[in-house]
Parts: sequence; C-alpha cells; structure tokens
Amino acid sequence: MALAVQQDMDIDKIDISQAFVQSEDLKPGSQLYLIPPPEANEDPSYVWKLVKPLYGLSIAPRAWSQTLRNYLISQGWQPVAHEDTVYSLIQGDKRMQLTFHVDDILLAYNAAAHAKAAKFKKALLSRFDGRDEGPLTTYLGVDVNYNKSAGTLKISQEELIRDLLERTGLSDCNPVSTPLPPGTRLAKPSPNTVLDKALGVRYREVVGTLQYLATWTRVDIAHAAHCLAKHSAAPTEEHWKAAKHTLRYLKGTCSDGITYTRLPSSHPHANKLFGYSDSDWAACVDTRKSVGAYVLFLNGGPVSWRSKQQTSVALSTCEAEFMAASKASTEALWLRRILAGLGCVQRTCTPLYEDNRAALLLADNPVHKERTKHIDMHLHSLRERVANGVVKLIQCPTHDMTADALTKALPAPAFRRHREVLFGRAPHTAPEFHSNLYALVAIERCIYS
Repeated sequence: MALAVQQDMDIDKIDISQAFVQSEDLKPGSQLYLIPPPEANEDPSYVWKLVKPLYGLSIAPRAWSQTLRNYLISQGWQPVAHEDTVYSLIQGDKRMQLTFHVDDILLAYNAAAHAKAAKFKKALLSRFDGRDEGPLTTYLGVDVNYNKSAGTLKISQEELIRDLLERTGLSDCNPVSTPLPPGTRLAKPSPNTVLDKALGVRYREVVGTLQYLATWTRVDIAHAAHCLAKHSAAPTEEHWKAAKHTLRYLKGTCSDGITYTRLPSSHPHANKLFGYSDSDWAACVDTRKSVGAYVLFLNGGPVSWRSKQQTSVALSTCEAEFMAASKASTEALWLRRILAGLGCVQRTCTPLYEDNRAALLLADNPVHKERTKHIDMHLHSLRERVANGVVKLIQCPTHDMTADALTKALPAPAFRRHREVLFGRAPHTAPEFHSNLYALVAIERCIYS
C-alpha cells in the first residue's frame, strides 16, 4: 500500500469463493477418505475418497496456495524475493503487483497497465469462481481509505474497536491519554493466588483482539499488547485493570490509523526505507529480560514494527540496544529484498536510528572484547550488515526516538509526540541521513548479501 500510494497506482480487491475446493486435484497416491454425511443416503459400508481437499484438512491451505501460485506463474507473474504470497509483473512501462492472503487478493497497477489489469482479472475469474470487488475499501477487517487524487491512504480498524468495546461493556467509558499508565510493570501472580477462570476467558479474548489490532494498524498499542499478552496464562485483577485501561485509550482514539502519503519524487524520503530501534533494559520484573522494539517507515508511515521481550538477559543497556538493532537490521534486510523485487531498489544503505552511543560503537567495531564476547554470534550479523552498507546506524536523541513508545509505558506528552510520527501524521524529527557521506558497495551485494 505504501508503494502503491507513492507510485500513483490503483488498488483492487478480488475475492475467491470457496477457494479450497477450487484447488487442483490431489495427487494420485493420496489416500484421504470421508465418511458420507447422513443426508447423502449412502450405503453405510461405503466411504468417499477425496479428489480435492476440503475445509478442515491440514493440507487444504497449502494445496490452494500452490494452485494459485501455479496459475500466476503460468500467466507470467514472478514471485518477489522468493516469497510465496507476493508477486510482480513488469512489461515495459506496465507495472502490476499482487499479494494474497488465502482467498483475498490485492492487485495494484499503474495507469499504463489499466487494460492489462482488467484482462488479467477477467482471466483469473474465468479460471476460479470469485468476484471483482473493485477499488480497495476493506481487507481482512482493515478499513482502507485511499484518496488517490490527494495521494494519501489511511488504514484503520474503527469497527473492530467499537465492537470490542461493546462486548466488554466499555462503550461509554471515559477515555485516557495513554495505552498503559506511565511506568507500568506487570508481574506474574504469586504461587498461592487463586485465579478466576471466567476472568481468564474474558482477558484472553480482549488480549487476542488487541494483538490483532497491534499487528495490523495500531502500532501505538504494540507495547501494551505485548505486556498484556505475557500474562494470558494467569491473569489477575491487576492485569484485567491494565487491559481495561488500554480499552479506554482505544475508546478515545478508535478512528486513528496509519497514513501513507505520496511524497514529491525529489523528497529525500520518497520510496526510501528507514527505521528506529530501541530497548528497555531489564524491563521484565520476573525474568529481568529486556524489551526490544523496532519500527521501519516507508513513504510517511510504518510498514513493519515489533515490540518483544528479548530471549536472553542482557548484562547492560548497550547489549540490550545492540540486540534490538540486530533484529531491526534483519527486518530491514528482508524489506530491502521485497522492495527490490517490486521495482523499488534501495540504492543507499538503510538508516537505522539508535539512541545508545555504545551500541553504535559496538556495531562499527569488529574487535571482540571481554565485555562483549558472550553475545550470541548470530547477533553480530549487525556488524556485517553495517560493513556491507545494508544499514547505517545513526545516533538519535532519546527525545526523537520514535521506537521508545514501543518499549515502555511513556508519559502522555512524550507518547503523543511519538504517536503522531507512528501514524504518519507528523514528520520524524531524527537527524537527517546524507547518503553521499558514505561509500556504498555494489547494489547486488547490498540487497542479497
């Protein structure tokens, strides 16, 4: 969506009906049988042998995906960066991009490919039973408001939030200004705590929806969803109170979402990937593990983000920040490959803003010292990516560290400032990156190393 906005593309949605039963026939050696339903009036001594996969079978999703992939490749589409669900078709000035999630297909195309896109949709719907839903308005529960003339696209989930508030009886609650009270640190209950099973069911239902929101459009509640999800197995009244606080925050911001904006072609951030990484050292009061977070932006809005507890205990803030930056660099490398496959090659290294000076020096310094030799070797891939020109770590003041909102419960003024950047409603204020200051390796090495 971020690329489609910048490249002035149309975006259409196609829905395939009963996709699994439109898969190709099962292999001849397949031995799957079905007891006929009573309505079939079949001889009880008979069973049916399946010719095609049915809903409920573990092999059905893969069979359908493979069927659709085979068809796309036969039509000249090429998978992007070896991904199974993202495809591109470029013929001269005609550019089309496609992605699918089970039976929901998104098709983006530029003005030159308008006739070709119409022809492809007609051919697709002659091969599979489905319908062309026209310009994109909703996708997987996400509302999409695409103003092509203004060059903006906003994604939000207001309907889902209002439904969640109604189900929890908080439709008329008083809003609050932050997802969690500043400084919140949730802990496990003591071993002798008596748990309320009904409360646990309600809690897990709410947290599951919050995680879905945080994954798709509500990057601002990513940290809150992470903190609450850690206690899904044994929630107490304290945890439920924190969950209701997050719902009260959503009550006042239910229409918020991410906005991507078409930038002038001369703008330094047009089609340029950049990101932030941050950590909160020893944030977990139970395990003393740190929380690491990153957020990567493209064309005015975030396209990838994560707030997650690190898998090992960091012995210093430097180590925690270094681990978070390593995860961010891995995500940046993957996104660079995706963008290259979609015709948007990142010809300079990806700026990655980091507010810890020691972590920056550790990433640039290839020497293993006594205080860092215990860090897992796979995390030192960050050094390799810095050396190869894939990413460039840039020092960023904590005041401008947008990823800070994904690592801890901030006070309202700081949180609101970062939220505006996360939603694409305000430009980031981190130091500008000037790519001409750094020598680059060959483009192929930057993308595929």
